[in-house]
Amino acid sequence: MVLGQHHVRTSALSIFHVDGQGTLRSWPVLAGADDRFQAYSGLTVTSAGIVWLGSNATLTRLDPSTGAVQTWRIPAPAENPAAESFAPPEIQRQHLVQAIAASPDGSQLAIAMDRTHSLELFDPAAATFHTSPCQPPPAR
Repeated sequence: MVLGQHHVRTSALSIFHVDGQGTLRSWPVLAGADDRFQAYSGLTVTSAGIVWLGSNATLTRLDPSTGAVQTWRIPAPAENPAAESFAPPEIQRQHLVQAIAASPDGSQLAIAMDRTHSLELFDPAAATFHTSPCQPPPAR
């Protein structure tokens, strides 16, 4: 799987796959306003072949076998004033996906956003988000 962007009349973000026979398939996953400012993103594929993309503050699920695409808006994480103080004013309080990981069975996703001290956990079956604070390691 490869993440790519192409421009026709509006911008669109697509996921591309080339199979063993060289056949190229692509699925548009974000278009227009949702596709702006892609400074950070995360991509993971579950053992069942479901593709999860985190871009900006949007979580996208792609089932390549059917082409079905679903999207969710990732809730704003808890503020981290120390980290925010280093960001230019125009991007403060704009949290972008930095990384995404799926549990081995695909039943939960962990989403890391920039300038936060928590993870956003997503339950695909319930389509719900939960914030999990990150704790510093214990002092030695």
